[in-house]
Amino acid sequence: MRRPKTAAASALGAALVLAALALTPLLVRGGWAQASRGEVRDPLGKELNGLMQRLAAYGFSGSVLVARHGRVLIDMGYGMADLEHHVPYAADTIFDVASISKQFTAAAILKLEMTGKLHVEDPLSKYFPNAPEDKAGITLHQLLTHTSGLKDTFGP
Repeated sequence: MRRPKTAAASALGAALVLAALALTPLLVRGGWAQASRGEVRDPLGKELNGLMQRLAAYGFSGSVLVARHGRVLIDMGYGMADLEHHVPYAADTIFDVASISKQFTAAAILKLEMTGKLHVEDPLSKYFPNAPEDKAGITLHQLLTHTSGLKDTFGP
């Protein structure tokens, strides 16, 4: 996974993920915003919860959020987030999503380009005037195609 090094690039990454979430049809119409974390609703949510509990017994660890027609059916954590310290996963456990968001981010950027709100050839400096000089010329296209020259990973 490529992680942004600068604060501006981090903010752009966060904005891209948020834009991707805004395009995800399962989360529209306000259903998610009103839901509490760590809940199971609806008979289908209960059925999914039972399945996830069985999978957790076989070693699955993670968080699951399923919504249908804007209504959250299940928002729960399963298994262990940290085996060494015996910390269980919760609905609000923070974890690295790795490459799973790439296609949603790309779709969000292309949708924004189609509506004329940005262009993939725009440099970061257009949106982040204080971007470091060596990063200011990186384009959104380069970020999307992993040709920006940013390191693959940062930090532990």
